[in-house]
Amino acid sequence: MSGTQFACGVCDEKSDAFHFGALSCNACAAFFRRIVSSNQTPKVQCSGNCDLTNHILRRMCPSCRYDKCLKIGMKPSAVQSKRAKPDETSESILEELKQSYEHLRELRRHTFKNESSKLTFFEEMDEVCSIDINLILDTMMKKFTKLAPMADDQHRCLITNFLVLFILADQCFRSIDSEYTILANGNYVDVRNTDQHYQSTSGVVEEDRVAKTSMFLAPYWRVGKRMMFRRFTELRIDLNEFILFLGLIYWDFGLPDQTDECIEICLRMRTRIFEELRNYEHEKCRDDGFPLRIGEIMLMLQMVPKYSTVMQEYKTIAIVYDLCAKHCPLFQIV
Repeated sequence: MSGTQFACGVCDEKSDAFHFGALSCNACAAFFRRIVSSNQTPKVQCSGNCDLTNHILRRMCPSCRYDKCLKIGMKPSAVQSKRAKPDETSESILEELKQSYEHLRELRRHTFKNESSKLTFFEEMDEVCSIDINLILDTMMKKFTKLAPMADDQHRCLITNFLVLFILADQCFRSIDSEYTILANGNYVDVRNTDQHYQSTSGVVEEDRVAKTSMFLAPYWRVGKRMMFRRFTELRIDLNEFILFLGLIYWDFGLPDQTDECIEICLRMRTRIFEELRNYEHEKCRDDGFPLRIGEIMLMLQMVPKYSTVMQEYKTIAIVYDLCAKHCPLFQIV
C-alpha cells in the first residue's frame, strides 16, 4: 500500500486508525476531542485556508484545523463528553441491555417463524448461526455501541472479540433446562451423539464425515459440556445475571489493537456492571451468600474464551487432518 492510504485527513501526517469516524493521526484526534469537550468553537482568525501540513500553522490556527476535522467526517457526537459520560444513562445497564435482548428474541421469532421444536443436524446449526449473527448485529451490537461511544475501529475490535463468545454463551443460557443444545430458531441438536449430529439434514449420509467427526468433534463437545453448559445449569443462571454477564464479556480489555482510551471506557463500564451485579445478587440472596455467587459468575467468565479456543482448536485440527490425508495414506479413515 502507498503512504497516502495511511495519511491523516487533517494534516497529512502518518495515521493507522479511525478516530471519531475518520482516518486521522493521534495528535489531530486529541485536538478534536479537546475542542468538542470544551463546547467552544474556535474563533476564525485567518482567511480560512491555512496550510495544515505545516505543524506550526496548524497549531496557530485551531479554526482551520477544526473545520478540516469536520470536513473529513469526524463526528462531535462520537466524543465522550465530560458532562455526560456515555455510561451515565438514565436507566441501568441491566435494563438497557435486557430491552435489547428481548428485541433480539422477538426478531428471532419473526425471522425464523418456527412454531415447534425438532431435532436437527450440523447443516442447520451452521445456517442458523449465520442468520443469527445479522440479528445480533442489528440489536445487541447497536445497544452496546450506543452505551459507550468510541472510535469506530475500537467498536470493531470489541465486536470481533464478542460475537462468537455471545453465540456460545447464548446457546448455554437457552439450554439450561434441556439436555440438548437449543438453537436460536428453537430447534435443537444432540451433540452427545456425534454420529447422528453429523448426518445431513437432507438425509444423505456421508460416512467419511461421520467418521471424522466421531474422531475429532466428539471430544471437544464433551469438553464444552463440562466447561460451559454444565456450569450454566448448575448455577441456574437467570436472565438478569446472564445480561450482566454479557456486558462483562463485551467490555473486555487487553485485546489486540485496543487503545488506552478504549481500555479506560471498558474498565469503567465493567466497574458499573459489577456494581449492578453486586446489588442484584444482594437483593436476590438476602444473606451473606451473594459474594460467593458473584465469585462463581466471575469464574465462569473465564470459561467463555477458553471454550471458544477449544472449538477453534477443533477446526484447526480438522483442517490439518484434511491436509495430511491428501498426502499420507496413514491419515485416511478406513
